[in-house]
Amino acid sequence: MPQQLERVVLIGNYAPDKQWSMLNFAEQLRSGLKANKIEVDLWQPQPVFNRLDSSLPGAISKWLGYIDKLILFPRRLKRAARTLPDNTVFHICDHSNGFYVPVIKNRPHLITCHDLMAILSARGEVPQHQTGFTGKKLQGYIFAGLTQAERIVCDSHSSRADLIRLIPTVESGSKVIWLPPPVLPDRLSNSEAQAILSARNFPADKPFILHVGSGAWYKNRIAILQAWQKFRETNDLPNLVFAGGDVTPEEHTFVQNHELESQFFSLTKLETKELTALYSLASVFCFPSHYEGFGLPPLEAQSAGCPVVASHGGSLAEVLEASIVQVDPLSSDSIFVALKQLIDSPEERAKLIETGHRNADRFRTYPLIDLYINEYREALTEHQKSTALN
Repeated sequence: MPQQLERVVLIGNYAPDKQWSMLNFAEQLRSGLKANKIEVDLWQPQPVFNRLDSSLPGAISKWLGYIDKLILFPRRLKRAARTLPDNTVFHICDHSNGFYVPVIKNRPHLITCHDLMAILSARGEVPQHQTGFTGKKLQGYIFAGLTQAERIVCDSHSSRADLIRLIPTVESGSKVIWLPPPVLPDRLSNSEAQAILSARNFPADKPFILHVGSGAWYKNRIAILQAWQKFRETNDLPNLVFAGGDVTPEEHTFVQNHELESQFFSLTKLETKELTALYSLASVFCFPSHYEGFGLPPLEAQSAGCPVVASHGGSLAEVLEASIVQVDPLSSDSIFVALKQLIDSPEERAKLIETGHRNADRFRTYPLIDLYINEYREALTEHQKSTALN
C-alpha cells in the first residue's frame, strides 16, 4: 500500500546571494505547508567560508560562496537526507540549485523551474547578454541537474515550453503552477500613501513613472531611462523612480550625463507598505523586461490601481495578456510613446486601471499551496511505483 506524505523538505537559496524573491518563495511554501498541518523543514546552504570576512572583495566572496554551496552543503544534505523517513519529499525551490538533484535523486523529489534565461544565455541563445566562462560552467551543472529531476514544476507555460525544447524527455514529468504573490496589494488613498512616503523625503505629490525590480540586464532599465529622457523634448519631464535594486554604474552614468539627477530617485530596502504606496501614487508603471519567468511587479501594480506599460517578454504575455500597453523592449521610442500616451490621457489611464485590476483578480485567490501539496503527493506516489518496479 502506498505510503502517505509525512514530511516535505524545502531546499532554499543561499542567503548571502540576496535572491529575495527566491527566499520569499521558500518561506511562502513553508508557511503555507505549516498552515495545512504538513511537517516541513527549510534547509539552506549556510555561510561558512563566506562569513570569514564580510569586507572581502566581491569576487573573493563569490568564490567562497561557491565552496559553501557546491562543496559543503551537498555533503550536509546527503547526510541529513539519510535520517528522514522514506515518505519524505524533497523540493528544490529554485532551479538555479539544480546541482543538488544528484544528491537526492534517489528520494522522492521535485524542482521548481522559474525560468531558463541564464541557461539559454550560457548556450548563446540570448544576443543581449554574453555569459562568461565560469557562468557557462555553472549553468552546465544546473542544466545537468534538471535532466536528472523526476518532476519539474514551471512558473509559466512559457518557461515549460523552453524546458521541453531543451529537454524533451521531461514533458510527461513537468507541469505549470503559477507563482503569484501570497497577497496582492490594495490601492491606498493619496493622503495615506503620501504620508507613508514622507519619511523617505520623496516628493510623492508630483507625477512619477515607477519601475520595481533589480538592476539585472534583462530588466532593461536602461531602456526606461532612454525613454524617460525623451520627455525633455516636451518640456514636461515627470520624476522617475527605480525601486528595489541598486542603481548600476551604467544607469548612474546615464543619469549624470543627461543631468537628470534632480528628478531621478532610487529607493531600496522598501517595506511592503512603502512599495504599496509607490504603486498607489505612480502615474504609470513601466516594465519593458526582455524575459520573465513570471513577473510579479506589474501584477502588484495592477492590483494597487496603477496602469502598466510592459513588454510580453517570457511569461508576461500569459500573465498580463491584453491588460497593458504593450511595448517593444528593444525600442526606447516605443516605450516613450506608451508612457506619454498614458500620462497625457486620463481616460486611457482609467480604462487601463480597470482592465489591470480585473487581470490581477485572476490571481488573487490562486491555490498555490494546494497545488504544491498535490504535487508532493504525486511525486511520492510516482517515486514509490518506480522503486517497486526496479
